[in-house]
Amino acid sequence: YTFFKNNTLKVTKVQSDDTANYTCEVETEPLGHVKATGSITVIAPPGPPSSVSLSGVEDHSVNLSWIPGPSHNSPITVFIVEGHEQPHSEGRNPAWQTWTTVPGNFSHVVLRLKPFCNYRFRVTAVNEIGQSNPSKPSNEHRSPPAAPGLNPTNVRTNSTDPGTLLITWDEMEKHLHNGQDFKYQVYWREANNKNTNWNTASVKSPPFIVNNTGTFTPFEIKVQAVNAVGSGPAPATMTGHSGEDKPEEAPTGVSTTVMNSTVRVTWNQVRNVRGHLLGYRIYIRRLGPSSRRDRRSLGKHHHMGERDKHEHHKRMNRDSWMVEVRGPETSAEVTGLRLFSQYELRLTAFNSKGESPPSTPVHLNTPEGGEYKFK
Repeated sequence: YTFFKNNTLKVTKVQSDDTANYTCEVETEPLGHVKATGSITVIAPPGPPSSVSLSGVEDHSVNLSWIPGPSHNSPITVFIVEGHEQPHSEGRNPAWQTWTTVPGNFSHVVLRLKPFCNYRFRVTAVNEIGQSNPSKPSNEHRSPPAAPGLNPTNVRTNSTDPGTLLITWDEMEKHLHNGQDFKYQVYWREANNKNTNWNTASVKSPPFIVNNTGTFTPFEIKVQAVNAVGSGPAPATMTGHSGEDKPEEAPTGVSTTVMNSTVRVTWNQVRNVRGHLLGYRIYIRRLGPSSRRDRRSLGKHHHMGERDKHEHHKRMNRDSWMVEVRGPETSAEVTGLRLFSQYELRLTAFNSKGESPPSTPVHLNTPEGGEYKFK
């Protein structure tokens, strides 16, 4: 203990069992002495629970119970239940994870378990001062296997080659396998014929490839999780396609409308794309001066700044170029044509595999225009 000048006494290194009634007596000469009696309560974090045990074991639940340790004069407010969960097929040593919390006036809890896993549990007590050390772990419990409770997600086709159907999905984590001999049951059939029986095959992991499926043929597909106990839920049906090839037919109905140095091009929606249409490409080539004089004039002199001058020369000095039109559009404007010129225009459609044959060439003439002057 230690005396301080402000007439106080400090007692250190107290233990929980130091809780008791104490008498303090102060003597002074020649005044006599003073005595006072009071109680001192020492509070501390609780002691660890003991006798952690499992009972009431069913297939996928268990009752965990324990005996609380000493509270050390501060009521236990909550118990923290931690668990090891390890699928039978994994050899790693998992870390302790918080499973649940239980009010301090309870000493048991029912825990839900996953199939085909090894479990151990421990309990920690908490009061307002802090928490105890963890209890000793329970005995290990092995839950029995069961049929898969889920199927794989993100089932899709990722076909890249014509005549091939590539079916893939996100692999399921091992703790969802629920048993031995886990595999995926893959189903597929042509989407345009609902009366066709499902084709099926089993594999250990994605992807799964089907050959001789035609080019960009629509298929219904589904994937189901299966183990030695049984099959997962009925899987959802998705639609996918076999691999693409470049478009087979050229665009048709190509027509043009000339507006000075701009031409508006329209066409029919292409058919037999043999894939997902990404867009169109307009190829334009200058053949030379116009073979006929179109006297329509652009008007008076046009003045240009330095930037316009540069862009004008850039456009006027090219004889062929390409304009790409993304998506399913069926019209576009091509600018920068030279006046009093003859042009040839062709159109192709394209997908991820390439371009279609070009359309029949269309010839057009731009009118004669006024003189350009540059500042």
